[in-house]
Amino acid sequence: MEDSVICAGARVAAGGVIRRSVVMPGAEVRSNAMVEDSIVGPRAVICEGARLSGMTIVGVGAEVSAGSVLDGSRYPLS
Repeated sequence: MEDSVICAGARVAAGGVIRRSVVMPGAEVRSNAMVEDSIVGPRAVICEGARLSGMTIVGVGAEVSAGSVLDGSRYPLS
């Protein structure tokens, strides 16, 4: 974790990388996922090996599939 906020109740699995990001309450970042310069909403799940960057915003309760690459995205699209 580097220059980030991990809110109460959020979980980051071993191997998960968080840089300059916010992970909201109840969110989960699974193993080998990377969240950089992004926001993970409450109860969202970032699955194994996913990569978020470029101010990606993941909405409440959304699940980003394993291996996904999101750069400057809003997920899900609204």
